[in-house]
Amino acid sequence: MFQEKINTINKICSGINTVLDYGCGYEPVLK
Repeated sequence: MFQEKINTINKICSGINTVLDYGCGYEPVLK
């Protein structure tokens, strides 16, 4: 399930491959 969320975030932020990734959804998911 967790990996599924990460994949969804990656799709939403597919155009971002920098530090901005962390501001795009990784932090909220971890919290």
